[in-house]
Amino acid sequence: MPNKRFYKRFAEAFQKSREVIMERQVILQIAHSATDRKYHEVRYELEDMKKKLDAASPGSEEAKKYKSEVDYLQQCLDGWQTTLDHIKIWSKELDAYGKQ
Repeated sequence: MPNKRFYKRFAEAFQKSREVIMERQVILQIAHSATDRKYHEVRYELEDMKKKLDAASPGSEEAKKYKSEVDYLQQCLDGWQTTLDHIKIWSKELDAYGKQ
């Protein structure tokens, strides 16, 4: 039969585990906020660049430059979206782990 010291250590370990989970949740919230902000910045920049591309003469050097920028910004946007998706998955996993 376990003694009182065992229960005390178990309770302390359980509390520490809860604190770690809460710290990680805060970190993920901060990461989500920063990533979401960056995603929207890139999205607005991409929309602006698409307008410039549409206004440029087809086949011109300017149009090629804008096309290159649009492609790059689209890749950035896709990357930020992937990061947001992963943060959401990690948050759900952490929430599920915390409920065990």
